[in-house]
Amino acid sequence: MNQRLERLLEAQAETGKTVNRLMLTLIGVGLGGSLTLGYPDAYLLSATTTINIPFAGGASFKALLILGPIVLIAVRAYLEIYVSHWRRLDRLVRRSPTAISRRVPVASPLRHPLLRVFSFFVLYPLVPLVLAIFTYKAMAFWQWGVVLLFLTLIATAVLLFLRFPWHWSYRVFAPLLVVFAIITTIHHEIRLSEFRRPLQLQLADLERSNLTGQDLRSADLRGARLSGADLTGARLDGADLARSELRGTILKDAHLKGADLFRAKMENANFQRARLQGANLGEAHMEGAYLAGAQMVGTEMTGAFLDGAQLVGAQLRHANLMSAQLKSARLIGTRLRGANFLKAQLEDANLSGALLYGANLRGARLKGAILNEAQLEDANLLSTFGLTQPQLDIACGDRSTKLPAGFSIPLCEH
Repeated sequence: MNQRLERLLEAQAETGKTVNRLMLTLIGVGLGGSLTLGYPDAYLLSATTTINIPFAGGASFKALLILGPIVLIAVRAYLEIYVSHWRRLDRLVRRSPTAISRRVPVASPLRHPLLRVFSFFVLYPLVPLVLAIFTYKAMAFWQWGVVLLFLTLIATAVLLFLRFPWHWSYRVFAPLLVVFAIITTIHHEIRLSEFRRPLQLQLADLERSNLTGQDLRSADLRGARLSGADLTGARLDGADLARSELRGTILKDAHLKGADLFRAKMENANFQRARLQGANLGEAHMEGAYLAGAQMVGTEMTGAFLDGAQLVGAQLRHANLMSAQLKSARLIGTRLRGANFLKAQLEDANLSGALLYGANLRGARLKGAILNEAQLEDANLLSTFGLTQPQLDIACGDRSTKLPAGFSIPLCEH
């Protein structure tokens, strides 16, 4: 009997040591996962940036978000095997007639009274908490976040079962948790993309980055450096790009509805067919920018610098271009119905075929501007500077067109 007990105690001691090591490993993995919150979101957009992981070398941040939860769950599952084995051995030791006078030679965290609370935290709340951290970070890309949310809920349900296998609360709560996880993952009517986390990219250095088609809605990009980057088809609706640098940036077909580009530096940027409805471009530098076919209805462009910009065929209905600089800009065939050009500088601008119905050009500077076939019905050209009769002779208007004294304009034929 004593020999059997000795073997049980020895096996329990060895198992306890393994449990200790695995718990320390789990804590290390958990701490590493927790540190992901400290890394900037710019790492999520970079395919080349690597993070040094202890004992694993370098890995991309995206790889860390994928592999981290897998390693965490694997270590916890392996730990559970040894914890269950230790408990079986403990029950056998306690049933032994001579066990009362003997002590386990290892101060196992599963038995030591000072470590039981700590052991409980490591065995049960730690994994769901770290998975929640991974989920929060991954929610910048909601498809990843939903998968991690599912894993977090399933892991929580399993750990509840391990801790309270027969408790009535588990029987009610765990199935509901699993059902909720499944529904939130596969139900097509739930707009899971609305739960995504906006990226925090203030002052991020993303020059010449390939961000084609990236989802950057509502992202905070204040002061970010994006010069030379490719944002073709990117979704930037509601993004804050105030005072950012986008010189020579490609934004073809990009979505920028309601985006804030106040005082952004966007010289020679390509906004072809971009959607900028309701965006704020106040005092933005867009000299030489290419905006052909851009949708800019209701855009705020007070004091914007658009000298030499290409706005051929752009939609600028009801846009506010008060005090904007558009010297030598090309606005051929541009839709400018109800646009506000109060005190704008349009010297040498080409407005051939532009639709300026109801536009406010009061106080605008029009020296050398080309108004060939421009439609100026109900437009206001009072107090303009540099306007000549020959300019108006090749344009057209109606009886509602407001002209400076002594000027006339042919009637438009429809």
